[in-house]
Amino acid sequence: MVWAAALLVAGGALADGGPHIGLDSAGIPVRPTPMGVSGGNIKHFDEDDTTCHNGTLGVLLQDDDTPTDHYILSNNHVLARINGPLDEKIIQPGLVDLACNDNTNNVVGVLSALEEIKFDCEPFAGRGGRLYLCAFSNVVDAAIAKVDLVNGAYQASAEITDIGTVCSAIYKSTYSGINPQVTVGMPVCKSGRTTGLTCSEVSAIDVSIGVMYCGDCDPPLVASFTDQIMVKGGDFVGPGDSGSYIVNAVDRKGVGLVFAASKKETVANPIDAVLKQLSDESEVPLSIIGGDDCGTRIDQPGGGGGNGNKGRGPGSRSSGAGMASGLAVARDVKRRHEEELFGFPGVVGVGLGADKAGNPVIQVYLAVGGSVGFGGPQLPNELEGVPVRAVVTGPFIAH
Repeated sequence: MVWAAALLVAGGALADGGPHIGLDSAGIPVRPTPMGVSGGNIKHFDEDDTTCHNGTLGVLLQDDDTPTDHYILSNNHVLARINGPLDEKIIQPGLVDLACNDNTNNVVGVLSALEEIKFDCEPFAGRGGRLYLCAFSNVVDAAIAKVDLVNGAYQASAEITDIGTVCSAIYKSTYSGINPQVTVGMPVCKSGRTTGLTCSEVSAIDVSIGVMYCGDCDPPLVASFTDQIMVKGGDFVGPGDSGSYIVNAVDRKGVGLVFAASKKETVANPIDAVLKQLSDESEVPLSIIGGDDCGTRIDQPGGGGGNGNKGRGPGSRSSGAGMASGLAVARDVKRRHEEELFGFPGVVGVGLGADKAGNPVIQVYLAVGGSVGFGGPQLPNELEGVPVRAVVTGPFIAH
């Protein structure tokens, strides 16, 4: 079984009207389809040909050289079936929401480019408690599909369900340098197939993480990623929300692309890395289709999402609020000691969080309990003067 997209998920409507299947009141797919809704590859079946998958169509992009060419952005594992062949059809809704019926009448685009996922982690369980030995050769799990034109009409819209028009500008992450614009505490929202509109805040940046794509494969398929963004709360996303576009809740500028989660946290590819790597891969200069007005806050559902953000309006901290001085130093210390930290029992990831005063701390993410639970050595309390904090998240799985 590949944990690459949603299996059929039961459940009623959430506060914002989710799940987002993308059907009208008569049960007919909306065209042009908005983003933030169910979608995926028409061939995304397991080897048994009966179990099907899908995820979320995230946001619409354009070719800056030919602005009339539009592209749907989502994950590689949603649109490309994990490194699958190009030119396959992308449908909306996805197969799960069509009872696994691969109806070509629902095609909205064609897979045109992907960034290959390298499964670069060697499972290490049982040898001193270390879980993975990873090469950290991935930054994004991303792909694009060129939008179909039918009788001159685009089959996809730039509007994101329950968010509306996003800002065309984006925030830069640690991928782009040592002075990131994405910061701990930044309020964020996403709109996805399964949980609809949810909002929370960034809990860590510069995250290096091991992500499981297949847990019952032998050996398991695990890929490692660097420069990731962590969002607080296991209820920020659910299975099928992979591919959702994360924006700043205050100004709707792009932050990241959902691709995996644990029971406690969500991990996202930085959007600056997504656009750069897909532009290089496709040889097409890609940008977000959005507006120039970046001052409109997102109206959140009363139920909220992301643990600790329920019923709370966006922006308890101002856009761009972040760590106190010392981030660059803490980042250097973290990177020097990452291999050492991944050697401790139960560690699945390492990132930069912040204490209550805004000072950077190195966060170490544990699969269960803590290193004591594995009978191994304790994590250090600090490294070169930077505090180290253990966070029990559980394993991270591609949704």
